[in-house]
Amino acid sequence: MFALRATVHTTTRFAPTQLVFGRVAMLNTRHEADRHVIKEQKQKLINRGNDRENGKRKSHTYKVGDPILLRNEWKTKFNQEAYKGPLRITDVRNNGTVRARYGRVTDTYKLCNIKPYKE
Repeated sequence: MFALRATVHTTTRFAPTQLVFGRVAMLNTRHEADRHVIKEQKQKLINRGNDRENGKRKSHTYKVGDPILLRNEWKTKFNQEAYKGPLRITDVRNNGTVRARYGRVTDTYKLCNIKPYKE
């Protein structure tokens, strides 16, 4: 006896054998997958996931001179601070990054690793 991978995929709504061989595995019936419908279903799931993730975000516009907190790279169980700072923004870029000065070092940081500092 052999195992048949006949579980219907959530996105495509077809079994893998239907997509590869063009027929139902257990029955000898032809099956032709509509690639356009599969692509639309996949895009709909991607959009739903993006909306769910982006719905939790708070929008904030950073400006040069704003104070920010930088997420610590290593968070330990020994009461290490989650964020360090405040840092001052020296440059705002349009690719989702900012340049900020920490001590004597100026470096580029992603927006997901910083948060505004409330003075």
